Amino acid sequence: QINDTRGYDYGDRVICAVADQLRLHFRKGDVIARMGGDEFVVFICNISEGDPMEKKVAQLCTDIANIEMDGECAKITCSVGLALSSETTNTFELLYHHADQALYSAKDRAVTEKQHFSNQEEI
Repeated sequence: QINDTRGYDYGDRVICAVADQLRLHFRKGDVIARMGGDEFVVFICNISEGDPMEKKVAQLCTDIANIEMDGECAKITCSVGLALSSETTNTFELLYHHADQALYSAKDRAVTEKQHFSNQEEI
């Protein structure tokens, strides 16, 4: 929508601003990639049990929603799908699939929300 209303140059700058926020919120060793359009993926290794991922993602969404461009709020929404590896979910394909399912579940529920993949959901 941003490209349609503000132009591609503005949209490209918004994508760069979102990428900057991702770099600020994650560690240097984490892998951040743009999958295309306005979708990014972040692979985080070695998350400890006590790591407050929910809090980190909530703060990321808040910071993205508050990005300013040209002196005004860019009005960006943020939806996040989280998937954690396990003994049975340990390949890129499965993690990506589960995160994608969680992302679309979050998008269905609200404009700005994060959602964990639940193993109870159908694959």
